[in-house]
Amino acid sequence: MCYTENDSLIAYVINFITSIMVYIYSNDDHLKVLSIFFMFVGQMQIFDYIFWKNQSCNEINKLTTKLAILFNHMQPIILLLLQYIYGFELSIVSIITIIVYSLVGIFYTFNAFNKVNCTLPFNGVMDWKWNKQDYGQIYYFIFLLSLTVSSFNFKNTRVQIMSALINVLSFFVATKTPILNYSVGRIWCYYASIIPLFLLIFI
Repeated sequence: MCYTENDSLIAYVINFITSIMVYIYSNDDHLKVLSIFFMFVGQMQIFDYIFWKNQSCNEINKLTTKLAILFNHMQPIILLLLQYIYGFELSIVSIITIIVYSLVGIFYTFNAFNKVNCTLPFNGVMDWKWNKQDYGQIYYFIFLLSLTVSSFNFKNTRVQIMSALINVLSFFVATKTPILNYSVGRIWCYYASIIPLFLLIFI
């Protein structure tokens, strides 16, 4: 994700503080769900920080890699679960999509666990090799589709549109912008940090 360990740590702290602020100061369940969700997403930055501090295939790096894979792949499930807990009606489409995602995810995650032992820097960023396994493009398309479909479980139209756009645009920029070294997830270093505060201001 981030280019340096300091960037990773700063991004994590910003994400944590803004997410807590949104959760505490908002009475809107939409914002509470999104603040918790983006705080969960923000954990990827602390994993990135640990990778930077352990730039060898040691036991800490290996364990953190496994945790990062799980946290990364749990994101669509966490969003739908939070929506359910906060009483949002889940559409049939979102339920079917998450079931398909979960079934595909079991096999993809198991394969990543077997093939990716640790996470090391490449071309100036941490190389998340679990994003690049066989059928990875198909898997992460379903990942993105699940997040986008779940966005429409929110009751507020503005939240629906903003949530869907955030998902789509962040992945588009992460994979298409040369300055980001084509590192999938790289954009989350910044997105996950500022989105909670952005939502508090504009929703």
